[in-house]
Amino acid sequence: MNKTVGTWLIFSFIGIALLAQLIKNPVPTLVFFAILGVVILLYKFPPKWLISFANPGREPKTAQKGRKRKKYPFRVIDGKKKSS
Repeated sequence: MNKTVGTWLIFSFIGIALLAQLIKNPVPTLVFFAILGVVILLYKFPPKWLISFANPGREPKTAQKGRKRKKYPFRVIDGKKKSS
C-alpha cells in the first residue's frame, strides 16, 4: 500500500470517528475543539502580557524609535589592488 493512500485512509477514519462523536454527543466535542482552538491561537499569536509573564526578567523587544545615525559619511578604505 502506498504511504499517501495509507495516510489518507487513517485521516479519513479519524474524521469519520470525530463526526460520529459530534453527532452522538456534541457538547463535549465542541468544548474540546474550542479549547484546542484557543490553545493553538495563543501558541501562534501570544499576547504581550503572556510573553512578559513567561520571562519576568526580560523586556519584550520593541522597535527602536530614537536610533542614532552616524554623522560622518561612508568611508572607502584604499586597498592594495593595482589600478589598470
